[in-house]
Amino acid sequence: MINSATLFENITVLTPDDHGKIKIIDNGYVAVNNHRIVCVTTNQEEAKAALPNQYLSYSGKDKLLLPTFANAHCHLAMTLMRNSADDMVLQDWLFNNIFPREAKLTPDLIVKGTELAYVELIRGGTTCVADMYFAPHEVAASATQAGLRLNICCESTVSRGVNETRVMWDEVKSFVDQWHDSQEGRIRASLLVHSIYLYSESAYRELANLAKAAGVGIQIHVSETKKEVDDCLAQYGMRPPAKLAAEGIFDVPTVAAHCVWLNDEDRDVLARYGVHVAHNPISNLKLGSGIADVESMQRAGIPVALGTDGAASNNRLDMFSEMRTAALLAKGVSCDPTAVSAETALNMATVNGYRALGFVEGGLIQTGAIADLQILRLSDANLNPPANPTAAVVYSAGRENVESVMCDGQFLLYKGDLTTLDEAKIRYEAESASKLIQL
Repeated sequence: MINSATLFENITVLTPDDHGKIKIIDNGYVAVNNHRIVCVTTNQEEAKAALPNQYLSYSGKDKLLLPTFANAHCHLAMTLMRNSADDMVLQDWLFNNIFPREAKLTPDLIVKGTELAYVELIRGGTTCVADMYFAPHEVAASATQAGLRLNICCESTVSRGVNETRVMWDEVKSFVDQWHDSQEGRIRASLLVHSIYLYSESAYRELANLAKAAGVGIQIHVSETKKEVDDCLAQYGMRPPAKLAAEGIFDVPTVAAHCVWLNDEDRDVLARYGVHVAHNPISNLKLGSGIADVESMQRAGIPVALGTDGAASNNRLDMFSEMRTAALLAKGVSCDPTAVSAETALNMATVNGYRALGFVEGGLIQTGAIADLQILRLSDANLNPPANPTAAVVYSAGRENVESVMCDGQFLLYKGDLTTLDEAKIRYEAESASKLIQL
């Protein structure tokens, strides 16, 4: 792992600002030291003065420096199910294919699938990710070794889908005490509340109280399908956002994944409680769930981030693809080419995602921010000419253009080489693990 003071020299800098605008700095100098960005300037001597005598110089000729992406909704170990449960309706996919495979998972298998996800994420410019899955202790430890920034869910219930759902107070508190805000702030904990349809009704108020007592937020799926909304109305006489709010789920910071089937009342609820939405355009398309109305959410004042969902339903953990798809979908659905601009999509993938996951000092390049950065090669053919760098990143770039990736001031990918992970070993072990959970 390369961990030293670093000066990115004579490089094009692309970053959101605190007001949601995109700032471009030509011939910039960005100094990194002690996990932080310590200087952003066009003056080389000013940048050098912010660093110790010994530092790594990174030439920015024909390069673009931007924040790394935050994947706001993912099930990391689902890489083990990639390309094996496709072209299915969500309820059939979930209950008849995914849940039976998950019953075969062990912590060791989950770690192997998770490490494969880390490789893909890092190579794609993502260093901040939400994991809504199992074996949280083991996954948190693996993220520590890999060097990523992780908001990880603690499994909060047992006996899912039966009449009685037991909430695991002691287990959650133990996990939060050990991992929340650990590893110099790179690991954060959340409570896993799968959805409005998976637990007995009495569990939701208890889960909300548990999250409050533990001092953590919640990750949850909300209004992913029309069936989910219809079933909630039939069972409770309320739509999912209203029911979850009534049970206290939104009284703590919440990341609500999907939010495809919302009406104006739903959006008002989410906005009122400050819920962050994780928009998953490709997974929603692949599962035939529908298309989330991002424009209406933003008009309502709902902060929207981007996620990939798991590799079982996407099948890529690729934030470049999510940005581009989110922007193009909004334009196509509205017949308005100005809908969800490149600037908006880039904000969703960076600063919005960092804030949704509780890492409020990341997702942008400014003095004092955490040093989570990626470098793209502007000399690559598909990015030429990079007349508008923001458009180039959202509409033209792909993970093949990523040259280096830094998280918390440490290079996880340095000029094409992973520094914390053995990719060949991880790929071999993940392929072997996937065979053990096939139906």
